[in-house]
Amino acid sequence: MDFSERFRILHTPKSIGKFEDFILKDCCAEDKFISENNGSFSFDAYIGCTNGCTYCYMNRKPYCEFINNKSLKIKSSLLDTEKGRDQIISEVDSKLIELRNHGLMASFVTDPFLPEVLPTTLFLMDLCSKKGISLKVLTKRTDWINKVNLENMHEWKKYISIGFTLTNVDKIETNASPNEERIKAIEYLNNIGYVTFCSIEPIINCEASYFAIYKTFGKCAYYKIGIDSMRKYDSAEMRLFIDRLVLLYMSYTNHISNNSHFPYIYLKNNILDVAEIAETDFENYIKHVTELHNYI
Repeated sequence: MDFSERFRILHTPKSIGKFEDFILKDCCAEDKFISENNGSFSFDAYIGCTNGCTYCYMNRKPYCEFINNKSLKIKSSLLDTEKGRDQIISEVDSKLIELRNHGLMASFVTDPFLPEVLPTTLFLMDLCSKKGISLKVLTKRTDWINKVNLENMHEWKKYISIGFTLTNVDKIETNASPNEERIKAIEYLNNIGYVTFCSIEPIINCEASYFAIYKTFGKCAYYKIGIDSMRKYDSAEMRLFIDRLVLLYMSYTNHISNNSHFPYIYLKNNILDVAEIAETDFENYIKHVTELHNYI
């Protein structure tokens, strides 16, 4: 089987300034909850995060000058819960066609399942399900799962996909749920019918990230994998990481005949830069690893 098309390349923004403007100007605006940037929509009712991840980009300039990542700030529009929820409904309705076409992401500037944020996130999940909007929710928390009757939320399963960031290095994510708990949550959510995904970003070390993927393979619709721009990586080690992903895929496909169970693997282009693999050669590189393994 040729599964090279399941490996995709994601391009990081060429001008980081545009992304910074999106985060700092739109996501931090006090008077709105939904931000839009080139067809990408995010929901941000809270600013800051208390998960304590040492690698978080919000700890760095220019984000840290505007976002206190040691505390959580509620947007003023939501201080009155009833009025805030009415405003959320109004913003969703005003962008309904675009949101149905492009979907919505929660969130860029907080963890949507922090205890303080949870009620608003659950409200949004229910609203999007009723409005027919695809919502992606990315978290490092699992303590919310037993508080919600997820198994019987049948409409949610049609529109809500739930992702977990996995680094497999708990000591640098001091207040987040342990990675093993996140992995168990992925399996549980997958088993009860939710679309799940993994953000393997940033890679702290290739070995840890590989085993995060290994433990969840076949339980996620896709993986998004990226590096920390402030960290140095070894080219040979990164190529080996990619090779191991290809071999993992080969091993998995030998046992599964249904293509719908094959996850997509999205590698950010900066990973290929580190591995010294040209984008134009990437598909052939995967095929070469496959053929070499088959030959051996």
